[in-house]
Amino acid sequence: RPINNAKTLDRASIRDALENIKSYNGIIKTYSPPFTKTRHDALNVNDYFMATYDTDGAIVPIDKRSK
Repeated sequence: RPINNAKTLDRASIRDALENIKSYNGIIKTYSPPFTKTRHDALNVNDYFMATYDTDGAIVPIDKRSK
C-alpha cells in the first residue's frame, strides 16, 4: 500500500508514505499509526512477552502461568 500511495519506488517517497499511514490492522494488533517521522519501529516494548506452551499446545505468557 505505501508504494502504491507513493506512486514511485523512490526511497524518500516510500518512507513518507509509510510515515503517513494513519492505521493498519496487523496480525498482533492495530497500529495507530504504525510509523511516524520519529519512530520507525511498529512494535514497542509492550508488544513483546515471554511465553511457554501448556499441555494442550496453547501459548501461555510466563507471568500468567500457574505456579
